[in-house]
Amino acid sequence: MTNNTSIVFQKLRKMSESGHEYWLARNLSDALEYTSFRNFEPVLTKAKEACKNSGMPVDKHFVEISDEVAVGS
Repeated sequence: MTNNTSIVFQKLRKMSESGHEYWLARNLSDALEYTSFRNFEPVLTKAKEACKNSGMPVDKHFVEISDEVAVGS
């Protein structure tokens, strides 16, 4: 990972109230230049599978959230 890539990920990093860092998939998909979020969803599926295959609890590392969309958008 180049230094510039590291800076991008640090800018996108969020912190929970309990001090855990996390990233939003929609932000990552934009940073990785996916033209549509639906094109990024298979990446998430593969990441969840890799997490499961490594013996890690998927629900502890991936949380489903929904963005609200303004009416008429």
